[in-house]
Amino acid sequence: MIKKWEFYNSDEKLVDEICERYNLNKVIGKIIVNRHVVNDEDVRIFITPTRDDFHNPFLFKGMDIAVDRIIKAINNKEKILIYGDYDVDGITSTTVLKKYLMDRGISVDTYIPNRLHEGYGLNKKAIDTIKERNIDLIITVDCGISAIEEVDYAVRLGMDIIVTDHHEVGEKLPNALAVIDAKRKDNTYPFRALAGVGVVFKLIQALSIKLEIKPEEYLKYLDLVCVGTISDIVPLEGENRTIAKLGLMLIKVTRNLGLRELIKSSGYKEIDSNTISFGVAPRINACGRMGHEEEALKLFLAEDLESATKITKELNEYNTLRQSTEKAIYEEAVQQIEKNINFKAKIKEMKYNDEQRYTISGLWITMCGYIVLMFIKEFLTGHYLIHISIDFLVAVFAFYITLHQFIKQYRIIKRYQLKIQSFSIQLIGVIVSIFVIVLTLKSPFDISFLIMVIAYITSQRIMKKEINLKRL
Repeated sequence: MIKKWEFYNSDEKLVDEICERYNLNKVIGKIIVNRHVVNDEDVRIFITPTRDDFHNPFLFKGMDIAVDRIIKAINNKEKILIYGDYDVDGITSTTVLKKYLMDRGISVDTYIPNRLHEGYGLNKKAIDTIKERNIDLIITVDCGISAIEEVDYAVRLGMDIIVTDHHEVGEKLPNALAVIDAKRKDNTYPFRALAGVGVVFKLIQALSIKLEIKPEEYLKYLDLVCVGTISDIVPLEGENRTIAKLGLMLIKVTRNLGLRELIKSSGYKEIDSNTISFGVAPRINACGRMGHEEEALKLFLAEDLESATKITKELNEYNTLRQSTEKAIYEEAVQQIEKNINFKAKIKEMKYNDEQRYTISGLWITMCGYIVLMFIKEFLTGHYLIHISIDFLVAVFAFYITLHQFIKQYRIIKRYQLKIQSFSIQLIGVIVSIFVIVLTLKSPFDISFLIMVIAYITSQRIMKKEINLKRL
């Protein structure tokens, strides 16, 4: 795949002004200008964000309803279940909300669907299992926005459900008690690009405000919120940048034993976004991909060093298994491609129906063209009886084969994005064949057949060479 790099034409005068005003190097100055971060407050937040730069969580639609229902569950000692996801965003979302609610003295259960057997999101079988646990309130994290039928089913079973998600919203919202998603069509929250764990962070921020709890009670989870945010590859701008900046600082001194052991085992010395993206995230994701989603959750909930060390070792083993499995799948795919791509055998991967359509249409076009030519010839020579000789049939067949190969190779060239050279040679073969046939209607047509063969062999050789280069 060819990549095209495009560079902004920065306003050099504004770059110099920004650099001088905030004592920045020119590279940072260009980044700030190119991102249209130009007023003083936005530049400050970009460079040195603080805990005071988070937006009011109650700007979310449905946040007040969700907070009131959770506080009611806390006061009445109801059973809450957090329904998460098996990737890093889902695991960190589940961990943060569970730990926060447990600190409020309430029983919290969790459910992470198995990727191999259940797939992503809510499902009715899982909801039946949850009902059997006598759950009063389900809170989804990093999922649920598209689970219209599943939410209806949970409601019919008598459970309240709060959806927190960050994915795109469909035509309608699920019939949940509250739906918290910045991508709702009626959204009023000023930042749309939060990860699932970012939405959970806003939920515990709102709960802390309503319960009049000091900010440290939700800010202490910024290490895990940062891990989920960076791992989910959301744009690191706005609140995401604030989460990443403050979170990376907290990760350096994290009290989460599981996170600390995982970073230690990754071999990274510096704590930055690369450490999270390439050291931490693959090990957590490997659990879900290999069907052991609960292990990553247990790691972040571990309360003693022995457990954290043991689970970290298991995660590393899952990651090694994941790498070897992916390598085997890749090598098998390459072998299948190499085995099946045989241009001398007419590209077996082309669909039969397409093959038939082009063959039949090419034949009819060729035959109709020759019939018209013969009628013209007979009319001009004064003979009104069509004589179909063996030579004529050979010419028809030669031209049909040339045209048929021309159409097929055009499709191959489009699929593999090859150069036009082989296509041009085949086109020349078609044109010359027509020319020879028209000019030599009274003579043998061996020459047209010979031209077709030469054009076909030449274009095939060129195309094979180009495709081999393409595969490299």
